[in-house]
Amino acid sequence: MEYGLYQGLTAGTHELIGLREGKGSVKQISICNAHVSNAATIRLFLHDGSDANDTSIVEALVIPSGVTLLLDHIVSFDNNSLALKIAITGTVDLNIIIK
Repeated sequence: MEYGLYQGLTAGTHELIGLREGKGSVKQISICNAHVSNAATIRLFLHDGSDANDTSIVEALVIPSGVTLLLDHIVSFDNNSLALKIAITGTVDLNIIIK
């Protein structure tokens, strides 16, 4: 899969940018809930390997079916020590684009 494009993500925790991938500056994140009827609850966060130190960018955010969330502020982080992850709750189908 090409960097920055994630299709068909379902419930669970997914790594979007892994540690030391050299992708520490993100200009935009688009998260589309493509499910026809179910809302998705998401947590987008930075992870350093220890759950106790996770830092949320968004927490318990509900995205209704057919809606796209656009985060258009620059998220800059040290990719040598942090990964970008998303936790998804619900029976959903998310498509994510990272630029």
